[in-house]
Amino acid sequence: MITLYEHPISPFARKVKLALREKGLDFKRKIVGPDDFDSPELSNANPRGEVPALVDDGTAVFDSTVMCEYLEDKYPEPRLYPAEPAERARVRMLEDIADTQHEAALWALFEIRFFGRGTGELGEAITARALEAVARMYDRLEAELDGRQYFTGDSFGVGDCAVMPHVSAASMSGAKADEDHPRVRDWVKRTRERESVQQDRADVGAAMATMAADAEAAAKRPRQYRDHRLEWMMRNGGEKIVADGVANGSIKFSRDL
Repeated sequence: MITLYEHPISPFARKVKLALREKGLDFKRKIVGPDDFDSPELSNANPRGEVPALVDDGTAVFDSTVMCEYLEDKYPEPRLYPAEPAERARVRMLEDIADTQHEAALWALFEIRFFGRGTGELGEAITARALEAVARMYDRLEAELDGRQYFTGDSFGVGDCAVMPHVSAASMSGAKADEDHPRVRDWVKRTRERESVQQDRADVGAAMATMAADAEAAAKRPRQYRDHRLEWMMRNGGEKIVADGVANGSIKFSRDL
C-alpha cells in the first residue's frame, strides 16, 4: 500500500493525488495537521517536514515533481508523460512554471483574502499584483492549449495534474478564466468530468469547510514560505508581511536537510 502524507488544500499534494488516481493506484491518505509537521513519522517520510510525502513499500519520496516521476517510472501504465522527448520537456517546464510562478501568485492572493496577512492599501496592492499575475497565467495556459485537448497533449497527464490545482484555486478566489480564454474554459469543463478531479474537489471542499468552521485558528497557523513564495512577496511589495510573520511566528521556512 502506498501512503501519502498530505493536506487537501496543498496544490502539490493535489497534483500527486491526481496522478495516483489517474493511474488507478490504491493509496492511504494521512492528513497532516498543524501539530504533525514535527512528528518523527512525517520527518522519516520527508526530512523537510513538508507535505506531500510518499512512502511506497519502504521507499520514501519527497517533492511533488519527483513523486510524479517516481510513479511514472514504477507504474508506467497508464502513461502520464508524453513519449516524445521534446513534448516531455515542454510538459516538465509547464509543471515547473505552475509549481513556482503560478503557485506563488495564488499563494499571495490567499494570504491576503483568506488569511488576513495584509490589510488596507498594502493588501489592496498585493491583491492587484496577484490578480495581474493570474491574468498572465491564463494567457499562458490559453496558448499552451492551442491545438491540444490537454496540457499534456491528447490525453490527461502530469501537465494537467500540475495545472488543475492552480486553476481551481484561482476560481475559488474569484479569478475564473474569462471569455478571452475559451480553451482554458473548455479544458476545465472536460477535466471536471474526470473521476480523479471530482474526488479532488470533494477533498478540498471538505477541508475548506473545516477551516471555515474554525477560521480564527486557521489564520493563526504558521504558513510555510518556500523560496518561490518568499521571492514573489519580496518582489511585489510584501516585505512588511514577511517581516511581521517572522516576528510573530506565523511564517515558517523549510528545514535544512
